[in-house]
Amino acid sequence: MKYQEVDILIPNQSPFREIIVAKFNEVGFESFSEDEHNLKAYIQEDKLVLKDVEGILNSIKKLTKISYKIKKIKQENWNEKWESNYFPVIINDICAIRAPFHKKINCKYELIIMPKMSFGTGHHETTELMIKQILNLNFKNKNVLDVGCGTGVLSILASKLSANQVTGIDTDDWAFQNSIDNSKLNNVDDIHFLHGDVHSITKNKYDYIFANINLNTIIDQLLIYINLITSKGSILISGFYEENEEIILTLVKKLKLKVVTKKNKNKWLMLHLSK
Repeated sequence: MKYQEVDILIPNQSPFREIIVAKFNEVGFESFSEDEHNLKAYIQEDKLVLKDVEGILNSIKKLTKISYKIKKIKQENWNEKWESNYFPVIINDICAIRAPFHKKINCKYELIIMPKMSFGTGHHETTELMIKQILNLNFKNKNVLDVGCGTGVLSILASKLSANQVTGIDTDDWAFQNSIDNSKLNNVDDIHFLHGDVHSITKNKYDYIFANINLNTIIDQLLIYINLITSKGSILISGFYEENEEIILTLVKKLKLKVVTKKNKNKWLMLHLSK
């Protein structure tokens, strides 16, 4: 089986990376890898529709500066290339994130995530920021909602940290299925994954809500999160840049929330909020 690689030159901090990944998922791309300068996407050769790829990337070109090239990869080189672009991540010396094909890592918390895409594996700054804060918190007997759960990495970590009940929800069918698959890889069977939107959750109350998504969605949904947390509950948000801090903090003040903790890395920001 042969694969095609689409190699896109686009800055690491560009919000358009997430858009490209989402659009490429819709047209059959199976996996992604990224570094500081490039986003690479892979698809089986017989599933590639050049018109779709060019349409997506040309629409992005109108909004930001990118360039790209497409080339064939033989199956044997595909597997090697895929695995070579995905390295284990160790956070705070106690949490390791690796793929099934990596050797076991001796860490207090080891998360096994199948890297169908690099977002939600710990490589992206926002995932790392969220995990660092999660590791500082007490989840025993706490209920958790993970909005936009992606690979399920944050949900799985919360479960391993002895959370009472964990729910992960995502509007993307691929993310929903991938979360379930990854929970099985980690022998975690107490997470309830939902395919849908946070608006559909109305009855439950949560001690912690995670939302590592994007600025606009957080702005639209922050009030919903407030209504879903307990009186002493917390909201952890990320997926936006430091330059957007004023926008977020203005809304936080308007909604009478408190900033418990703020973390940043490479211009990305994470906020821990409470009532």
